[in-house]
Amino acid sequence: MIPLTRENLEKDIRRRVDGLGEIMRRKDLGVAIMPVAGAARMNGLLRYFTNAELWAGKAYVLLAKGEEVPHVLYASNYEAAWGEATATRAEIETVATDRDPMERLCTLVGEFAGGSTRIGIANADTHLSVAEGIALREGLGEVSMIDITDDINAMRLIKSPFEVEVMRDLGRIMAEAMDIYEENLRPGVRAWEVGAMAEAHIKANGGFRGWHKHSLDGRPFSMPTTLDRRLRRDDVITFELDYSGPYGYWCELSCVFSFGDLPEDDWRRLELTQRAIAESAVAAVPGARKGVVGEVSDAIFREAGFEVIGAHTRHCHSIGTDDLDLRHPLSDDDPLQENMVLSYHPATLLEGDRAFLISDNFVITPGGAEPLSPRGWPHRVIE
Repeated sequence: MIPLTRENLEKDIRRRVDGLGEIMRRKDLGVAIMPVAGAARMNGLLRYFTNAELWAGKAYVLLAKGEEVPHVLYASNYEAAWGEATATRAEIETVATDRDPMERLCTLVGEFAGGSTRIGIANADTHLSVAEGIALREGLGEVSMIDITDDINAMRLIKSPFEVEVMRDLGRIMAEAMDIYEENLRPGVRAWEVGAMAEAHIKANGGFRGWHKHSLDGRPFSMPTTLDRRLRRDDVITFELDYSGPYGYWCELSCVFSFGDLPEDDWRRLELTQRAIAESAVAAVPGARKGVVGEVSDAIFREAGFEVIGAHTRHCHSIGTDDLDLRHPLSDDDPLQENMVLSYHPATLLEGDRAFLISDNFVITPGGAEPLSPRGWPHRVIE
């Protein structure tokens, strides 16, 4: 086990920056630009390369060829103060909050490029507005913009031992939060209130961004309830926590609860869902197609006589400092690799939109996919 110390975090971030430097050397780039935004799925590269936080607004991460310390340009003095408080090794700079940062960004890129006309950029199509893209192109003049998004994402897909340990620790925090939810669950309690009790534990342990959700109608589509929705004795409750932890890594954890034995049809579907998780995890070894997870799950339900009409979400997807590490999700034909971490939730959808959403983070190992939380149970009966 690798201790989760600041020193080990800094070592791992140096490894990541070295990996970016290797991409730049391979592609002969003078500087790399990574725009980020303060929103879920839009600030993961900032956390990945600097551990800095951005809770709103825009920022731009830059790395010059041959340098070991990223430079971060914030569009707000206030946001920059957050970055300074959380970053490991990074040079933090800001422009006045009422100024457009693109002029300064173009100046920095020109300085860092050192005469090179080959500029790497990640997530330009998703993280830059049309106006920002035009301003960057006009401000930089005659340069070649090389998209390095997929190169960076290929590196992010494979987690280091430190990253796996970080995500395992987050699984512990999330499982403890799920236990708190269970301890406070009873008929008549507001769904929002008991969900907030679980969230409080995550936040007390350094979780920053996320939400809790419920499904109460037998469908797998979890979402926030109305504030006045109280849990009823006959509810079949799927409760989900989606949160980033103290190091910016995400986990999606969901479980099923009831105030008595499940109806026979629900129990049968839940039992098959458990089988789908266990048996597909055995098949999810390095080199296997990602699509094996859904194929195993669908086959289990079909063999039990159910009509499969599709999937209610992706059967699994990459997860890390973004809740989806890739610009485009892995296809079913993409091979699984050792030390990938997946948000794992076989998603077979049955006639009538019936299914259970049970999720956790799983790491790919030679022996199959293994869960990163100690939860170990998908359903609890609350007496």
